[in-house]
Amino acid sequence: MTAHVPRLFINHQLGIGINVTLPEETAHHIQHVLRAKLGDPLILFDGLGGEYVSSIISIRHNEVEVSIVSYDPVSRESTLDIMLGIGILKREAMKTALRQAIEFGVTSIIPLETENTSVTRKQFDKRWKNWRQVIQSACEQSGRTMLPTLHEVQTFNQWIEFADGDLKLLASPLAETGLKCIELVPQSISVLVGPEGGISDNEEQRALEAGFVLVSMGNRILRAETAPAAFLSLMQYRWGDF
Repeated sequence: MTAHVPRLFINHQLGIGINVTLPEETAHHIQHVLRAKLGDPLILFDGLGGEYVSSIISIRHNEVEVSIVSYDPVSRESTLDIMLGIGILKREAMKTALRQAIEFGVTSIIPLETENTSVTRKQFDKRWKNWRQVIQSACEQSGRTMLPTLHEVQTFNQWIEFADGDLKLLASPLAETGLKCIELVPQSISVLVGPEGGISDNEEQRALEAGFVLVSMGNRILRAETAPAAFLSLMQYRWGDF
């Protein structure tokens, strides 16, 4: 059996023949968790497409340097362009929702401040950097080669004006039809999923006026952190690469 080769996101443009000093936290993980040695291979990607095979050429205290040997233009991105607007959830629930959204191929994510958002405005900036780290880690794990865009927090009204695509969808427990009833075959979709308290009646009405289509997720009530993954998986099965 072929040994697993660690896969790492590097926020730096990469190229064959370039030597890269890994960030301190990543270097610590390589040294003390993975117990890597000189000459061990690593796979690096910069989120711009493809991935780079590299080899460890130097290991010092919390410092690891690698040399990029070759480039693989592989792509594991979905053919479906999905923009996810998600009502901001509580700390761990938000991380779970983001991680799963990346695994299901979302292209961009916009955290939303809605009427039922329980997180204060002051907490947004502190959490945004953490959300980006979660996204990077999920890309490493899932094999994605493009880093999805994490937009700044927007209000619900800003998102309604910003959302674009061949199709705009809102998951609603009051909807009478599901995705299978939509005849359009979209290449791009904007998806709206609410926070723990859901989307308010006023917000739902504004979404309808902006051209969103209400769709049902079935008879059962899904947790806020589960709903995005369920919704995205159905879209990928209906129009994407599942």
